Amino acid sequence: MDKNSQLQKVEMTVKPVLESRGFRLVERELLRDSGRQILRLYIDKEGGVTLDDCAQMSIVLSTHLDVEDPIDSAYDLEISSPGIERPLRYFEDFKRFLGETVKLKTVAPLAGRQNYRGILKSCDEENIFMTVDGVDYTIPFSALGKARVVKDWDKS
Repeated sequence: MDKNSQLQKVEMTVKPVLESRGFRLVERELLRDSGRQILRLYIDKEGGVTLDDCAQMSIVLSTHLDVEDPIDSAYDLEISSPGIERPLRYFEDFKRFLGETVKLKTVAPLAGRQNYRGILKSCDEENIFMTVDGVDYTIPFSALGKARVVKDWDKS
């Protein structure tokens, strides 16, 4: 099973569990670090996430993930808050951060461009609308690789 399929299964497994406890899934990543595979889930809730929230949800989600077994190899589970430069994946997140500076990468180049850093102007269920250096871009959600809010100190 490919990485995207595994992440979709993870999402289907953890979203209802998180939502039933007042949390939302902000982002999910499956990556390698120092030879080990890591499943990293970013969670949030009204008022923010504490270290205790992350520890508690790690125990709860670990049990559900063990039962559903969406990843076809060994991995370490990490639960994290989204932080100041939070990842953006879902329509609701993009809608919440309209007017903010975002950094976005598409899964493949669109009209020769894959990296965008600019102002998030608007979004709908299908597209993200950004202005980068005075030029307006429309990026389909289906083309989204990664995106995050960036602060002024982050010029990369």
